[in-house]
Amino acid sequence: MPAIISHYFFGQDAYQHERDLIGPSIEERDAFLLGNQGPDPIYFTVLAPSLAKYHTLAVDMHHEKTSELLASLKQSLETLPEEDRAIGNAYALGFMCHYMLDSSVHPLVYAQQYAYCSAGEPNLEAKDSHEVHATIESELDEVMLYRRTGKTIHDFSPEKEALHASGRVLSIASRMYLFMALTTYQRVIPPRLFSRAVACYRFGLRALRSPRGIKRTVLSRVEQRFRTYSFYGSMSHRAIELENSAFENQSHKTWEDPFGETARNESFEDLFECALAKTHLSLAAFSQASFDVDSARQITKDLNFLGESTVPTLLVVENE
Repeated sequence: MPAIISHYFFGQDAYQHERDLIGPSIEERDAFLLGNQGPDPIYFTVLAPSLAKYHTLAVDMHHEKTSELLASLKQSLETLPEEDRAIGNAYALGFMCHYMLDSSVHPLVYAQQYAYCSAGEPNLEAKDSHEVHATIESELDEVMLYRRTGKTIHDFSPEKEALHASGRVLSIASRMYLFMALTTYQRVIPPRLFSRAVACYRFGLRALRSPRGIKRTVLSRVEQRFRTYSFYGSMSHRAIELENSAFENQSHKTWEDPFGETARNESFEDLFECALAKTHLSLAAFSQASFDVDSARQITKDLNFLGESTVPTLLVVENE
């Protein structure tokens, strides 16, 4: 996933273009911006022992049955009372934006992750891929935050800005997840799972927050007593005025799409803007009453949130 700040600013940009479609109220705006975080909050249920087993739902949503998921997202609106549907629709449109950015940017992130882990650097191996992935996305967040606002994480709280939502918004979104999990993945989840997942995410972000870097340094050193690199350190945003990053690929160097197995040269900004340009038609299509799995497939082209094809590969074996 591009990390929370990148999704937040993507949502801000999309909202400016699509406000009439999303809705003008504060709760609709908050629901849309929360939707831009997609299923990511569910990853953080690992922080709650009673909910930890449900974190795999976020994995499923990112990897499997993407078109079916988006179709069930649309269908979930029909399960809501009439007075809640506008907010539910705003959340759903934000969720669509999460998919648009994820599927566009992930190939670049994974290409760099795989390249670094296979470059033969001392003490850097495939087992360190999660830390490398998080480091890339955190640094892209840091660049975007400073460029957009002139601020660093010292003056910006992601959990307050990107995860701001009323109890009503969270309740509506939770009911939508209940429907999506059951109809798409045949999984029964607690009725308030998403609300509690957002609470876990907020808690996790506060725990990761280290504006002066002291907590990050101490906890990273403790973690590195048991593993080569600190996942905490890679997830925690740094309070640095970062204007550029090698991870952006601003020089348009060629990189190998690990999913399409093609040579590409787009930068992070190129992919961000390309995803943003696609939102108008995608959100308009989602807003049609006839939107179904075939309509969703026209948007996804059978690519999941990673930008990876979900069409099974047919292996032909010739008899000798």
